[in-house]
Amino acid sequence: MKTCTKCGETKEESQFSLTSYAACIATVEEIKSAFTGKCFVCGIPETECNQRLHLDHCHKTGRFRGWLCGRCNRVAGHIDDAPEIALALAMYLENHVCSKTN
Repeated sequence: MKTCTKCGETKEESQFSLTSYAACIATVEEIKSAFTGKCFVCGIPETECNQRLHLDHCHKTGRFRGWLCGRCNRVAGHIDDAPEIALALAMYLENHVCSKTN
């Protein structure tokens, strides 16, 4: 069983789908209007992904944030959605750029 973080309704995990998110966390209009067909982070088109874009949400509040490709969704999960870690990682990678001559 899984509980919606916004409305408190408890459902079987398999019942949580796009319509469940729309009813509990965001309106269908918010979700549909946010869909551009591209990942909000890296910009890769859904047509170039090997799976559909993920409906991303804040794990603390349950609020809808946007659409992410699988790779960006996994990275966000691995860093526990912490912006300070994302920024530190970006700075680290920027300062340690690999080139073929190194």
